[in-house]
Amino acid sequence: MKNLIERIEARLDDWGAKLEKKNIEYPVDLICGILFLVIGIVLLLIMPQQVQISEKDVVNGRAFPTMLIWLMLAMSALLVGREAYNMVMHRPTKTKTLNLLVETKALVIVWWSLICWQRSRICLLWALYSAHWHFWSFSAARNPFTMPSQFQWLC
Repeated sequence: MKNLIERIEARLDDWGAKLEKKNIEYPVDLICGILFLVIGIVLLLIMPQQVQISEKDVVNGRAFPTMLIWLMLAMSALLVGREAYNMVMHRPTKTKTLNLLVETKALVIVWWSLICWQRSRICLLWALYSAHWHFWSFSAARNPFTMPSQFQWLC
């Protein structure tokens, strides 16, 4: 059993070393503009089913949300257009760099929280599991030496 844990630990250390060197850089405004364009279009398409109106009202319940969604679409298109123009003119764009090791650690925390939630649904102790895990993970993030050795690669 100890040999198995050591092999897993060595593999995790190897993955951590590889992920620490990998970074992803992406244009923030372009991605966010495209994302909000898609969200706005989806909202426009589902609004007739979600907001019921009566035909005899002059100003119905869809008027204000529809105007806000169109405003969101216009501003998103403006943002995408500005970033596309900057890319065509070879001007610098605002970018964000993601370190894959940090993002993997965050995904492990979310994954473990979901596992705890799934386990606690049976015994109705979600709050206890969640509080224990979050206290342990955040205290370990501040001081990695308080963590068990098999999880120190997370820090």
